[in-house]
Amino acid sequence: MKRDPYNHKQRWESWKTKACQNGISEVSPANSKIILQYLLDMEMGLNVASVSSKGPRSPIRLNTLREKLIFLAKHFEERFELDDLTQLTEEQLFRLFTDLNSGLIKNSYCNISSVNYLCGGVVLVI
Repeated sequence: MKRDPYNHKQRWESWKTKACQNGISEVSPANSKIILQYLLDMEMGLNVASVSSKGPRSPIRLNTLREKLIFLAKHFEERFELDDLTQLTEEQLFRLFTDLNSGLIKNSYCNISSVNYLCGGVVLVI
C-alpha cells in the first residue's frame, strides 16, 4: 500500500464529489463543465497524449491539473471575459503566457511562468 502523507487521494475525492454535484464555483458553468470532464477523463486515463504512458493519472497529478486549469480559466475570464474555453483564440493564449513570463501575472504563492504550465502537462490545443 502506498503512503499518502499529504492526503492527495482524500483531497481529490472530496473535491471531485463536491464539483460533480455543484460544479466548480471559481469559474463559469461552461468552463466548469469542460474542466471537470477533462479531469474525469484523466482520472480514467482517457485522452492521454500518445507519447505519455497509458492509464489513469494519480491523485497528485489530478490535484495539480485541477489547480492549474482553474487558475488559467479564472484569468481567461477576468482578462478576456471568456466564459467558454472552447472560444479561446491563439492570440489570447499567447498574450496570457507572455504576461505570465514577464511577471505581470503573479500567483499568490510565487511567480509562475508559462514554462511551468506547459511542462506541468496543461496543454491547450487550439
